[in-house]
Amino acid sequence: MKPFLSAVITIMLLCLFEVQPSYGQVFMLNNFSETFSEPAATAFSLRKLRNSYTGSAIKLRRSNDNTTQDIGFDLHGFLDTLALKSFVGNNNGYVEIWYDQSGNFRNASMATPSDQPRIVNQGVIERLNQHPAINFIGTNRLSTSTGVFFANGVTMVAFAKGYGVNSGCLLSKTGPANNTPAPFTYTSNSEFKVGNNAASQTITLVPNSASQARADINRNVLDASVYAFKVPNSGVSKCYIDTTLIGFSASSSNVDIGAPMTIGNSNGIGFESNFRTTEIITIPSVVSDNSFGVMVGYMQDFYKSTREQRFTTNGNFIAPIGVSNCY
Repeated sequence: MKPFLSAVITIMLLCLFEVQPSYGQVFMLNNFSETFSEPAATAFSLRKLRNSYTGSAIKLRRSNDNTTQDIGFDLHGFLDTLALKSFVGNNNGYVEIWYDQSGNFRNASMATPSDQPRIVNQGVIERLNQHPAINFIGTNRLSTSTGVFFANGVTMVAFAKGYGVNSGCLLSKTGPANNTPAPFTYTSNSEFKVGNNAASQTITLVPNSASQARADINRNVLDASVYAFKVPNSGVSKCYIDTTLIGFSASSSNVDIGAPMTIGNSNGIGFESNFRTTEIITIPSVVSDNSFGVMVGYMQDFYKSTREQRFTTNGNFIAPIGVSNCY
């Protein structure tokens, strides 16, 4: 077979199976047992985070008839975009449930159609750095059931990008009465709040530069980034963009009182969404700086690489190839 024809066939096959432009470890949570003393508290992603996970990624609702269907992963651990597009067609697709891959069954869901985030817009998959992403618009949000997830502090890492100018919220776990953090509310109102429902401590986010008035989730001046924080029960809470510390403050009482955890829209009170995200992972402890760097590095490797890639034979890592992406 002529080299040119062989290359064309290779590219067509890659397009057919929609090989994603990703780099780094696919099954990120496989290594948690080597890196952390505790497993994830929650793990939401549009890639498969553990190769032993047998569930779906999301439950999808299509706009034309409100029929729902679970969408899982392809053989490589990526979101099954062929099944996604086949089910939705040229309509819109909304996420009713984002399944928790941690093994704790803390799925994030929204029964009200108008508050469900979007993943397909008129037949086109929402994307962030070319990866499938969930678009949280306005009051869109997904919430877990009640429960104490973070009795011994919390570490969170997420890949996201905002596109709005209004105040918004990536992730919150607040008290039911007054929306006070218990133990955190990660808003984009130049603030990150921690507390115990009765009282809160505000951690003001530090500007990255004069052109970035505030380093928060909704500001469209920031590139798609890893957003992260560490909140102990007592001590210094810290928040980051990638590995850059952008805010910190000491507090003496950060308590998870068992309220639901919400992605987007701050439990429906006060703060909107207006961001896209691919992945949000929480750990039920404050990890060491070394472990934190490993977590952020894995996520950066996977979502921020611009090279063309394919899988190696072991199925756990991705190596570069020299072909064009198909999007």
